[in-house]
Amino acid sequence: MKKNILTEVQAGILEPYFRKNVKFYFVKFEGDRELINKWLKQLKITSASKQREYKADYKTKKDSKNYIDNRVITNLYISINGLLKLHEDNIDKRNTLRGLLKGSGSYFFQGMKEEGVIFRHNDPPIDKWKPFFYQEDIDALLVLAGSEIDSINNTLKDIGFKKEGYEEIITIDMEGLKGGRVGQIIGKETGHRMTTTENGETYPIEPFGYRDGITKVKFFNDRGNPEKNQTDIVLDKHNGSYLVFRKLKQNVKEFNKRVDELVGKYNKVTNTRNSGNVSKNPKKFIEGQIMGRFKDGVPIALWNGEGTVCPVPQSDIDKFNDFHIDANLAMKGTTYSSLDDIGQKCPIHAHIRKANPRDDNRKGANPGLFLPSSGNPIPPAIIARRGIPYKYTQDDQGLLFMCFQRDIFLQFSRIQYRWFNDNPYGKIDTGLDGVTGNYEKERRSTKQRWNKEWGKKDDFYFSFKDFVTLQGGEFFYAPPLSFFGQPDISTLISDELKRP
Repeated sequence: MKKNILTEVQAGILEPYFRKNVKFYFVKFEGDRELINKWLKQLKITSASKQREYKADYKTKKDSKNYIDNRVITNLYISINGLLKLHEDNIDKRNTLRGLLKGSGSYFFQGMKEEGVIFRHNDPPIDKWKPFFYQEDIDALLVLAGSEIDSINNTLKDIGFKKEGYEEIITIDMEGLKGGRVGQIIGKETGHRMTTTENGETYPIEPFGYRDGITKVKFFNDRGNPEKNQTDIVLDKHNGSYLVFRKLKQNVKEFNKRVDELVGKYNKVTNTRNSGNVSKNPKKFIEGQIMGRFKDGVPIALWNGEGTVCPVPQSDIDKFNDFHIDANLAMKGTTYSSLDDIGQKCPIHAHIRKANPRDDNRKGANPGLFLPSSGNPIPPAIIARRGIPYKYTQDDQGLLFMCFQRDIFLQFSRIQYRWFNDNPYGKIDTGLDGVTGNYEKERRSTKQRWNKEWGKKDDFYFSFKDFVTLQGGEFFYAPPLSFFGQPDISTLISDELKRP
């Protein structure tokens, strides 16, 4: 691994942003290739190294009187459509190359709007995506993350943002190119960090009210250095990464209503009544089964089924939440098979269990498999989950989901298709993930199995679904910083076409 890996990797990939506000600007390039490339060269993209400097400095100053953190993290991600515009000005030649690339098997080259990709993920058809700009070709995604909105707006102006009538455009001011039009901002999204305070502790939550940002892939060792076994999960050999961006609308009102209905069914089949004990507090018990965690973040698999507070040491919770991959791509840490093989403690359909079955091999979760044609190891089906909640109104809120990986098909798509959206799980009929499983074309039973009592083989069926809806999105490449000095996609295209 290169010693300067952190100066090459964009910020936000190996670590979350740690910023209260994140603004997303969706760009359509309009200038010629030379002009766009010159704009890219002058961008001040934030590196992972600089992000760590910001984080360390913030920790020493955050408690200072009147301290304001005006620093902004700047990232730019480029779609296959945008990369081809950097590679070829001729539209016909560009379309021909795009057709060849689609046949390579790379999901990045196909894009999220490709019919086969939509079908595999059970996503809504494109004409239902909204706002409308998601239905258009998006060339790039500019992301600005900061604690202060004014600082973000000032950074946007420095990048070349201007208003021209009803349009919001990006221009470049360089010698001989003053005011040259690079592209148009065709859409915007704004995310804000949501928090709650319980027992004196403030922590981030998502719109359904669950603690967020808990599960982590440990990319750094105890000395603060990146570990190659870990970074290979998300970085290609150029120190770039592939981003999946999806706007996910969450129907909070219907979610809460259905939780109450599920609690009612639980009361009916168990004859229990609400009390101070968690095992007899249906709502808390059901909430834990939906997500695989209680709302305070404690994994239900680690609970002992008694009391209102989960008597689990923090060290055990940390071991459960943090994932480590050894040199043989084997996952280390707490596993479900050692805790609860058939879902008597944590239902197999629970969101965090569907998202990462850990060592459960029944769904091909074993990261030690190999691609037979090449012998290259399959990346573990683990993603660096990023993103931030958004809330425009009570009826329009959700998650601006982001995740980074080395291979979109083998990582994100594998999780969505093989785990979230899959019903039979080995020999167990579990139902789809009730939080993010997509039921658009699902023809099998949508009912899940819910435990009547923690740790015992006694359950009932209930259908819990359709609270999260895809509004739109795209696949992007997060180039290394050296790319912006001399944008060139020839090597990237060559590498992808050699993929098995």
